[in-house]
Amino acid sequence: MLITHQGHQIELLSEHAVYLPAHSALVLSDVHLGKAATFQAHGLPVPAGDDEADLARISKLIEKTGAQKLIIAGDLLHSPHGVSPALINHLETWMSQCSARITLILGNHDRRALRAHPMESVPFLDFDGLRIIHDPAHASTGFSICGHLHPVIRVKDSPRSHLRTACFWLSESSLILPSFGTFTGGQPIKPISPDRIFAPLNGRVVELPVACWK
Repeated sequence: MLITHQGHQIELLSEHAVYLPAHSALVLSDVHLGKAATFQAHGLPVPAGDDEADLARISKLIEKTGAQKLIIAGDLLHSPHGVSPALINHLETWMSQCSARITLILGNHDRRALRAHPMESVPFLDFDGLRIIHDPAHASTGFSICGHLHPVIRVKDSPRSHLRTACFWLSESSLILPSFGTFTGGQPIKPISPDRIFAPLNGRVVELPVACWK
């Protein structure tokens, strides 16, 4: 779904990412590589994560969009405990083969995880009045694309039941992306009108009317 907001064209992708045509840039957030391994390191018997599959999903999106730039808006990695030699090897191999130029915006989880695997990052990135930053609380005035919140919306199914779905949360000043990583979970949000909510459903992105979530 292609939208225009604050003068910027933004394509919302059902794969939990956005594409900026004017900049040939694919933007996604909150991959949280190594999260399952972090839980396992603390003795929790969770299944192995989908780190390799998530990186492969990114590669497919780069191919699909033809993006020349890949911007990860924070939290590529989850924690130092999950940065295993196997993950480092796979990540470095993937980065060396990536056809797009990669920019990592520093996220709160990256600050800790990068101690185990130093990687170049920047605090934010600006494109013609559009700022890409991890935490919307740290965004400056103007319009920003952010992550961090892992937004999930409750959609009315009947008077007594609701569905939950990851979503793009658009307000006047920010577009908050759904988390990209398979093993990330989500945080229910409480948008207010005139905010707009878009949900990836059945392989496409649809706008949810206010009546569905208010």
